[in-house]
Amino acid sequence: MRQSHAPGNTMTFLKQTVGDLARRVVPVALALGVFILPAEAVNLDPVQWTLTAEPVTVAPRTTTVLKLHALIDPEYHLYSLTTPKGGPIQTTVTLADSAGIEKTAVYQPQPRRQHDPSLGVMVEVFTGSVDFLVPVKVKDEVADGPRAITVEVRYQACSDKICLPPAKREVDTGIVIGAGAPVYNFKVPSGYRKVGQPTSSVASLGMEESLDLHFILIAFGFGLAALLTPCVFPLIPLTVSYFLNRTVTSRAEGVRQALLFGAGIVLLFAMLGLAVTAAAGPFGVV
Repeated sequence: MRQSHAPGNTMTFLKQTVGDLARRVVPVALALGVFILPAEAVNLDPVQWTLTAEPVTVAPRTTTVLKLHALIDPEYHLYSLTTPKGGPIQTTVTLADSAGIEKTAVYQPQPRRQHDPSLGVMVEVFTGSVDFLVPVKVKDEVADGPRAITVEVRYQACSDKICLPPAKREVDTGIVIGAGAPVYNFKVPSGYRKVGQPTSSVASLGMEESLDLHFILIAFGFGLAALLTPCVFPLIPLTVSYFLNRTVTSRAEGVRQALLFGAGIVLLFAMLGLAVTAAAGPFGVV
């Protein structure tokens, strides 16, 4: 025989549960925020960017090379433009809209390839400092005189303890366009590779193709672990008792109600996730 709980008793039970959780969780959260967060967040801008042009004086229909220099704090590392998918955010370098000037390519030196134990994937990183080379071409119709050039870089920096959210920076430099400037012939320095150029490493390609499945399994595991959080776990018996106390005419009717309940939760959080992503961008970065 089923036992039903009076509404008053259920509300009392919920109030007591929420009160107990608040008394236990809030002091711990405050302690974490006061003592741990400041220690980890001493430097939230561990990569300093500068941009220079060589040569500075450029003739129309010729090329100059922008050197994007990243100075990285000793305890942090920066991910390359070609770090495998399924893990951290790749660094991206783009040229802001500038009439008469166009980007031709991006070159980076050979990054250090290593296994990230926290993500469980292979990554490519730079430490200390690194220079990215961005050849740009000045079109024929550009008038003589000084011009400002802006490069936009999106990147993610991590240390052995924390991984900062992806950030976006704009870096400026200037060139002078003159019809009589000498022609500069750009040669790719030794050790540099054009981003997007295919490699002959079959093992590397196979590893990158398997990272997506690995990432999905990790995300699924963390989703299961989220069921044990204080916000979700106390609601499991309440949800189960709600369905047990409902009157259904058949087993198929019970299954249909359970599927509608699950689909409603999935649809709700999927819509919330899409709305947040559309408003703030991936990982909260615009």
